Formats: sequence, structure tokens, C-alpha cells
Amino acid sequence: MFEEAGPLGKGITVGQVSVCVRDGHDMINKLNIIATKHSGTSPTALSKLAGETALALLRASDDWISACGKKSKYATKDAGKAESDFNRMATTLASKYEKEYPPEAPSSSSSSPPPPSSSVAVVTLLLEITGDETAFDIAGKSFSQTKESLQSIAADVGCDGGRVLNGVEVFWCPGDRKELLEEADVLLDFPELRSL
Repeated sequence: MFEEAGPLGKGITVGQVSVCVRDGHDMINKLNIIATKHSGTSPTALSKLAGETALALLRASDDWISACGKKSKYATKDAGKAESDFNRMATTLASKYEKEYPPEAPSSSSSSPPPPSSSVAVVTLLLEITGDETAFDIAGKSFSQTKESLQSIAADVGCDGGRVLNGVEVFWCPGDRKELLEEADVLLDFPELRSL
């Protein structure tokens, strides 16, 4: 059956990219700012949330430790299955985190305790996007392919004023500045990540 292509190709893609970075608390600070700034549900807000998250990860490429990506493709007529897959993946990712913290702007107060110095962070960007051209599944194959994947996401989410996006979730851990996440913990909780 003929299926009409949109700006990013045919059908619907549900995909995710996860990246583990050094200097995790700096990354968490940046993600809190992005999440607070783009907390709406409009296509513009969602595309800015996804695009700026991908851009923040790209800017931290000197601190990348490991990454991975995957995607599932659906025909447009299977939009319900795509949404179900997106929700299932979001639930699976959320279950990896012990607590959820609402995004908050970083505190500049000198009375707050300094964060642990050796924490890493794992950031996952999960999207349901129309089309089949976004390069989720090459993340983690190499440093350059991880960069290419995040560049693809950052560019694609803004197509058609963000209306290509059906859903966006951004997960990160540790979720709190006082928590410490070590590389050994990452290996246990995120075995799919591949060293870069």
C-alpha cells in the first residue's frame, strides 16, 4: 500500500538515545534549566526541549563515556502501536530510576552543599517522531556516529514547527545534586551502553 512521505520520510519512529557523561552534576544543571524553560506541551516547547537536550549532549562530547540508541518503525496506520511502544519504553526507562525529581533551576546559593565531585550522569532522550529518517540506532556504535545521531535529532525535531513530534521524554540520573552515580552503577543499571 502506498504511504505518503512527510518531511522526515514515511511512517512513525519511536527511538531513544542514551549517553553517559563525566561531570554529571554540570549536565544535570543544564538539563534542569532546559526542562524548566520548555515545560509546555505545545509542538514548539517539545521540539525545543528535545533539540536543546540533544545540543547539550553534543556540547559535552569531550565528557562522553558510553552511549547507545535504538528505534522501532511503524506505518502511519499503526499510530496506536507506536504510541503504545513509546509509553512502554518510557515506563521501562522510568523504572530504572529510584526517585523522580521535578526539574528545578540550579541554586546559586553558597549555603547549598557542594555536589559529589566524581559523579557521572546518564541522559536518555526518548522520542515518537513522524518519518523514518532520524538516526537513533547508530548512537553508541562509535564516537562519530553518536555525534551524528544527536545532530540528526537536534535538526529533525524542529521540522514543520515541531509538529513532527508526537511525544518526548527526557530522563536523567542522578536526579538530585546530592546524589552520586559511579561508572560501576551505570554498568549494572544500563548494560546496553557501549564505551566510546
